[in-house]
Amino acid sequence: MKNVILIIDNYSRLRKTVRALIEKNISGLAIKEANNGKTGIVKAVREKAEVVVLDIMLPDMHGLDVAKKIKEKIPKVGIVLLTMCARESICKCDTTGTTTAVKKSEIFEKLILAIRKYLRGGE
Repeated sequence: MKNVILIIDNYSRLRKTVRALIEKNISGLAIKEANNGKTGIVKAVREKAEVVVLDIMLPDMHGLDVAKKIKEKIPKVGIVLLTMCARESICKCDTTGTTTAVKKSEIFEKLILAIRKYLRGGE
């Protein structure tokens, strides 16, 4: 069974960019997508996502609320928050150690490292 990565972002262009980056660098994954928080929560649970790449600013819900709801149902899921904000302010909101923030301007440098960390079970 393939590891499932779920990308939650309302911008299709960013979802496609993230998907292409993951596919280029990590093989053997099932990559799923959702365009809003509510759909993302349902898909994460249904697909048993191992890692969720999540935009913090969604039209229907705040990304931290989406992360919290997903983690209530899948406690060990790794969540990578995509943000324009400083990393420190986001990570302070998480006490479980399973959330990482990546600035959108650093996606190409840091996203794959964050995903690999969770796929290996690291914190």
